[in-house]
Amino acid sequence: MSEENLKLWNAVGKTNPADTKHINQRGGFTAIDAYSQIKAATAQFGPAGSGWGWAINSVQTIGESVVVVINMWTKDGISPGFGVCGQADTMTRPRSGTPYPDTDAVKKALTDAITKGLSYLGFNNDVFTGRFDDSKYVAERLAENTPPPAEPPPPPTDPERLVDMIPTGAEGAVSAYLGHLGWLEPGMGINNLPTERKALIISGFDRFMAKVRTFATEGTV
Repeated sequence: MSEENLKLWNAVGKTNPADTKHINQRGGFTAIDAYSQIKAATAQFGPAGSGWGWAINSVQTIGESVVVVINMWTKDGISPGFGVCGQADTMTRPRSGTPYPDTDAVKKALTDAITKGLSYLGFNNDVFTGRFDDSKYVAERLAENTPPPAEPPPPPTDPERLVDMIPTGAEGAVSAYLGHLGWLEPGMGINNLPTERKALIISGFDRFMAKVRTFATEGTV
């Protein structure tokens, strides 16, 4: 099988699980958000209508279904396109009560046809080939599409901001503890010190507390 022929198939085949949902009908299946597919096709070919698109060939009702037949095309080589059918029920059947006509049936059938057409080009082929039945594969796709956690901001180095690290109302407790450690003269409050001196003390205290937190969680300093 030519790798060149599979270039598009391989490029657009992986699906972000966030763009899917499980449907508890017909034995259960994974459905893809249609607009995520349209966005992916736009990224690949250009805007719908110029880079790729479809033309509606026919709309007909068969029993209690509406069938839409389209011709899907792309400007970069698939010409004059290929035919695709989409189907939707014409009636909505609630769990209880009387069925009633679905006024969006034609739109749903068109969306079904577009989704099928894009799947034939390879879009989201991991869903259509059953790979989403494998929980390990889905977990890999989730990890691949989950951004890493944001790095915590670096501690402030500006003296005034370091002073602001003392919680409001806790200045006395901090002063007493720093005095106990020998970082303050007896009876002296931290707010009596010059800003630069306070900054140095608070910076050292913050490093000390960081070691305490590390020891509490990891058992090492």
